[in-house]
Amino acid sequence: MENSWYAESITRFQSSIYLLDDCNDMLSNATKDHDRLKTILSVQKHFELKADKNPAMDENILSRFVEPDVEAKLSKIEALLADLEQSRDRLKEEVNTKREKYRQVVIQNLANSTELEGSGEEKDRLRVLLQKYEENV
Repeated sequence: MENSWYAESITRFQSSIYLLDDCNDMLSNATKDHDRLKTILSVQKHFELKADKNPAMDENILSRFVEPDVEAKLSKIEALLADLEQSRDRLKEEVNTKREKYRQVVIQNLANSTELEGSGEEKDRLRVLLQKYEENV
């Protein structure tokens, strides 16, 4: 029964790690989109200033550098970035808490098994579990 609990705990722990990795990937992609939109907005404002100074500027040239609703998209990306950063921080804390909790459980089980006489197999099994746990962490 304890092995089943341990396996489920490791699975939940690994799921948290995968969620953290996914969150980091989304944060990276959102940051790239944010940077891209900031660049587009900067170029767009540059050409709008040029158009203001030069009314004869061809509208086709100007339209190539204008993307609709850049500021609204930028605002949404910034809100998304803030949410993702909060999620990442929460997941990091959760992963670190679980990591320490499971490490303590495995160490306690190992310590308990060393107190038992004639439990060489159990000690070996727990050492292997501890090693697998450390590899997964």
